[in-house]
Amino acid sequence: MPRKYLITEEDLAEFIVDGFKADLTIENSKVKGKIVRYGICSTSADSAVKTLTLSGFTLETGTEITVRFFTSNSASNPSLNINNTGAKAIRYHNRSIPSGYLTSDRIYRMVYDGICWQIIGDIDTNTVYTKFTGASSSKAGTTGLVPAPDTGKQNDFLKGDGSWVKAVVVVQGTKTTTNVKIPYQAGYSKALCEGWITAVSDFDPSYVYPSYRSILITGISNDMTEKELSADGAFSGTTGFKCFVNADGSIAISGGYSGEYRITWFN
Repeated sequence: MPRKYLITEEDLAEFIVDGFKADLTIENSKVKGKIVRYGICSTSADSAVKTLTLSGFTLETGTEITVRFFTSNSASNPSLNINNTGAKAIRYHNRSIPSGYLTSDRIYRMVYDGICWQIIGDIDTNTVYTKFTGASSSKAGTTGLVPAPDTGKQNDFLKGDGSWVKAVVVVQGTKTTTNVKIPYQAGYSKALCEGWITAVSDFDPSYVYPSYRSILITGISNDMTEKELSADGAFSGTTGFKCFVNADGSIAISGGYSGEYRITWFN
């Protein structure tokens, strides 16, 4: 059985052929083009020409490299320039690679086909999504995957702050001098009460109309203590509508004037 010997690159440098010292180092042999060299590209994301420096690199057909990009590419038609040998297009399936395919911290194997760099194998193009964050009064929200609604919220809507809420319900109608009671909308905690006086009663013919009144009621539930909400000019006084929240959560519009009302229920 023939013996096998492990010959290092240093051994090749001292190899003697027919009495002559042969220069058979890797850098001067025909196998050097088959060495797959590795490098990290730190070119900015928006630059189409990616640059790379590799020790002992020679650009020739069949040369293979392995490269990791420090930043994800955002430029169209990216190319690769190694050791100032010229910008050669990076292609995938022999087509121009989309801008989002070269991502940071992924390792890519490429072969030079004499014209451009062809990516070897398939690319994992699955997008990694971030979570959606809602907006606030002082900060804008961000795009991403929206939060999943809980059981029973199949008819709710996503608000800008990232919460799922019931759809707005609007109840409106015409009020005469008789009081109006608007039933409580189950599951809602806020109501905007609006009213327009369109006619005056006999006891106050001097009242100016039409006149708009509104008030925002918060914390509404069907187990409230009855209270009158007529402060701050909203449905206030004997010369306008009054707004009551009843113990059962319903809203009453009272007053001796005819007009129109609108109750907007929301959370």
